[in-house]
Amino acid sequence: LYLNPVQISKKNADYNAEFSIVSTINQKVTVELLINHKLNQSPKSITLNKGSNPQHIIFSIKDPKLWWTKELGNQNLYDVSIVIKKDQQIINQEHTKLGVRTVKIVPTEGSNTLSFQLNDIPLFIEGTHYFPCNSYAEQKPSESCMEMIKHAVASNVNMIRIHDGNACEDELFYRLCDEQGILVWHDLSLPVALSLTDTMRFQNIRLKTIEIVKRLRNHPCISLWGANIEQADTDQVKKFIKLVSAKSLNSVQKFYCRLLPETIKAYDKQSVFCLSTTVNEGFLIKQNLKLFVDHGLQGPYTLNDFGMESLPSISTIRMFVPSKGMQIPNLLSNVSTPQNEALNLIFNNICTVYRKPKDYESFVYLSQIAQAEAMKTVIEDSRRHIQNCSGLFYRQLNDFRPSISCSTVDYYGRYKPAHYAVCDASTSVLVIPVREHDFVNIYAVSDFLKEMDATLLAKLIDFKGKSLYVKQIPVVLNPNNVTLLLSVKESEILKYANKAECCLIIQLNQPYKSLSNNILYFTHPKDLNLSKTKIHLDVSKTAKGVALNLKSDMLAKNVWIETTSKDSYCSDNNFDLLPNKKMKIDVRYAGTKDEFLKDLKIYTLADSY
Repeated sequence: LYLNPVQISKKNADYNAEFSIVSTINQKVTVELLINHKLNQSPKSITLNKGSNPQHIIFSIKDPKLWWTKELGNQNLYDVSIVIKKDQQIINQEHTKLGVRTVKIVPTEGSNTLSFQLNDIPLFIEGTHYFPCNSYAEQKPSESCMEMIKHAVASNVNMIRIHDGNACEDELFYRLCDEQGILVWHDLSLPVALSLTDTMRFQNIRLKTIEIVKRLRNHPCISLWGANIEQADTDQVKKFIKLVSAKSLNSVQKFYCRLLPETIKAYDKQSVFCLSTTVNEGFLIKQNLKLFVDHGLQGPYTLNDFGMESLPSISTIRMFVPSKGMQIPNLLSNVSTPQNEALNLIFNNICTVYRKPKDYESFVYLSQIAQAEAMKTVIEDSRRHIQNCSGLFYRQLNDFRPSISCSTVDYYGRYKPAHYAVCDASTSVLVIPVREHDFVNIYAVSDFLKEMDATLLAKLIDFKGKSLYVKQIPVVLNPNNVTLLLSVKESEILKYANKAECCLIIQLNQPYKSLSNNILYFTHPKDLNLSKTKIHLDVSKTAKGVALNLKSDMLAKNVWIETTSKDSYCSDNNFDLLPNKKMKIDVRYAGTKDEFLKDLKIYTLADSY
């Protein structure tokens, strides 16, 4: 059953329900089309011949409730049923869900970039790369799918890009994306090692592509079908292209530039096909791995694609690495291996911005904090430059093996600090303080479609909590756009302060409601004069774990809460605990209060040196 869109507007959604009935005999039947279990139109009498009988029914939904991503609206889904009756008895029926929506990629006004539109509303894509759950050897695909979608929802992403696109995810994955308002970019890739001189094998690839598209096309979450040829920049593919004959190369081009777009056009009328490459057509992706050095958005391009590696959690590492193997890179032998090279790169990234870690646990902690801060910086920068960037994809949501990687959730489902950084930087309203040309400029990004009134508070404090500068003004946030709220000379803010011993607290509030918070520091973390401080804890038992109330006399930067024997999940983590301010954290933990306290480990930046 395929629901082929004919025309969609706010007043009417017209579809052509295309289906085929296989009959073992010649017979007359009645076909009914139901929407939300109610007849949409009069039953249709048809005569079936023995064998396959292609049929279609055109139907309309008046004043349709549109399907939206979670930040723009509700995920309205209609239940559409085709019921076949003979002599008033049901002999067969087919059901599917329908999300009424349109997807377009259109030129951005005043720029040579492209923008993504959902239901004719510009949508800034906040996406992540994702590896299918069937890559998980130790878990059932359905369980992994449910956990991964929970992680994606918590990360506030509105699009997931699926790699290994020649294989579909479990059906549950797409249904959950429909229900949670998460769009899907599904890559359709050509195996690099495949020789395309064999016409039969090429035809088999085409049939497999059609099978995938037909299986998934009714899902409203399916928005982009991608031809992933970004790997053409790798040495492996360049070598492959040099070795194949001109005929084979033409076949490669035929696959990506003719077969895939023609297949999508023929079999899925409500999604878009795009090439992800460095050519001047389709979605352009910027690879940005040196995040601390080059995180600015230079020139107009459409998507910002980025990632930074870190180690998995210390609990995961202890499952595989003996204690003698837990050494920071400068203590490793000079043997060149991919793992040593990755560790050395991580170590160098840390030392660019942070001080040298005192031990291996601190090295793991700082690798994850560096990743989190870098991803936060790039996400904020991308959203602030919305006029030059239609979206971003971070690498990556999950791991398909326990290893050093760009993931924000490791193989065993344990959150890294980057998970919380992505959550904080991807909220529907985000306040962003930036140091620019001797000024502190404070921006706000709003995903909402209506103008918003708010109050901006900018307060400079030292690390003991003393107030050094305060400014509070009423502001108006532009709908679905970025707004410059305040611009102040940095020298005015720091007039009575030491920039190594202060921070600017930014709050965007409405009456009885906090919209967004952020903190701006005026130098690299390694140059901050942070003192070790004791964090006072008040722990109480809850139905799902414990509640933590934390307080410190001085600033505690990059507080990270972890348990060493049993897994725990915090409502917030990787935060800066401001002096003399209480913070409550709910922790999901399968144990008693005493077990939790014994299991608890708290890291701070000052403790890592």
